[in-house]
Amino acid sequence: MSAIGDPLAPSIAGNTADQASIVSGGTRGKGKRGAKGKGKGKGKGKQAFGGKTGGKAGKHAYVSRSARAGLHFPVGRIHMRLKEGLLRKQRCGGSAAIYCAALLEYLTAELLELAGHAAKDLDPECRRLKPRHLLLAIRGDDELGKVVDATIAEGGVVPYLHDALDKKKKKKAGGK
Repeated sequence: MSAIGDPLAPSIAGNTADQASIVSGGTRGKGKRGAKGKGKGKGKGKQAFGGKTGGKAGKHAYVSRSARAGLHFPVGRIHMRLKEGLLRKQRCGGSAAIYCAALLEYLTAELLELAGHAAKDLDPECRRLKPRHLLLAIRGDDELGKVVDATIAEGGVVPYLHDALDKKKKKKAGGK
């Protein structure tokens, strides 16, 4: 057979579309395409779940970074805010966001616990935390008072009575 009649033989004008697809391994827009990207054996293209088989056995639900770290505060959102505050070429590691989320969650839990105790002390039947309870909790704790040095709206002031203003106790004159 001559080179002119053979579809696999290179022609004088160059490669045809069919020959180019055979050489490159693709179908040039006809039918299904092969795997995309630089994958290392991930199977048939981009799949949502599963390994090479693509079956249901390999399905894993999405687990957030907060759930992986065992936190309630949003690690992804904190990471996004941390990256917004950086300059152009600076980077922020993922563990920094986890640490910040854990720290904020701990401080919040501590504050809510102290505010709950303050609410119970003022009114045992109280079901809601008010700004007053938050203020008493923050000012009553030395360490939280140093961290939070702010004015709380509608919190009032911490009750304090100077010793000079105290009423003096009368001594009884029942002696000999």
